[in-house]
Amino acid sequence: MGEQQEPNDAAHEPETDSEPEPETEQPITQPTEPEAESTEPDADPVSASTEQAGDAAVLEATGRDRDDWFAVLDEHQAMEWPHREIATWLVGEGVDPWWAQSLTVSYEQARGLRAPGQRQDGTFETSVSRTVELRAVRALEVLAGVVEAELGTPPLALNVEAKHPTARFPLDDGEFVLAAASPRADGRATISLTRGRMPDGSRLAEVKAELREWLGRVD
Repeated sequence: MGEQQEPNDAAHEPETDSEPEPETEQPITQPTEPEAESTEPDADPVSASTEQAGDAAVLEATGRDRDDWFAVLDEHQAMEWPHREIATWLVGEGVDPWWAQSLTVSYEQARGLRAPGQRQDGTFETSVSRTVELRAVRALEVLAGVVEAELGTPPLALNVEAKHPTARFPLDDGEFVLAAASPRADGRATISLTRGRMPDGSRLAEVKAELREWLGRVD
């Protein structure tokens, strides 16, 4: 599956591994008002990823490449900071919240503060994405249909009115699959699938391959 986005967390065109994790499941709803855009970094991204945005994308989006940011963070002894403090500091330096999360996760991985695919709570997740010739809402409808056919169950939470439409499918033992679509300026959409709350990272490669296969059916 395919092209990456990245600034989902896709300005972005990189592939990312990682997505959001609501605390409780909500019934299917279709809000009448779009979600407000947040300027605060999330507690942990759909951006905790084992695949990172390319250096060129980081440089274009943030004004520095990844190594430069890592050096600056080291100068401030950020290895001793909690995740949210790093992300908040980056936002204070003018970095977009989504990119702040992506940089924070890659910094933590590079400095051995977390394993690839690992979230702050110790669980693991992985994501894949690609760009399709569809509008965001239609792309999500098709993608959600693919996931529903594979899992044999409809999404428990559906949000088609948000800027980035999503559909969430609960799995056993608290795991989930999140389907998402992000509109692009050219009218296309970047779609992604995230599987989260896995207890360990032993199946990341296997799960990623499965998600890529599902994503490849959307056209």
